[in-house]
Amino acid sequence: MPYVSRHGFGYSVFEHTERGIRSELWVYVALDASVKFAVLKVRNECGRSRRLSVTGYVEWVLGDLRPKSAMHVITEVDPGSGALFAWNPYQPEFGGRVAFFNVDDAAGP
Repeated sequence: MPYVSRHGFGYSVFEHTERGIRSELWVYVALDASVKFAVLKVRNECGRSRRLSVTGYVEWVLGDLRPKSAMHVITEVDPGSGALFAWNPYQPEFGGRVAFFNVDDAAGP
């Protein structure tokens, strides 16, 4: 199956099936906050047991240019939620803002 991309107002969907594993990634933004969501659905359609893992990756900028801001980004794991928080106290425009990355690892049927 080819890669399929669909886009709408505030969202994009990416679909692909490879060797019996179907993936669907929805990326969208909240209507009332500066938050981007990514929802990944993975389905085994091949009829045999498979063992999969998913890795998330974030390249924090938190400023105008990554090479200038990377050395100033501070990260911390929130013990209550497990979310990764990041901020850049040296960036005048974004210094008071906190970015986060979190994963809901609840397995579905």
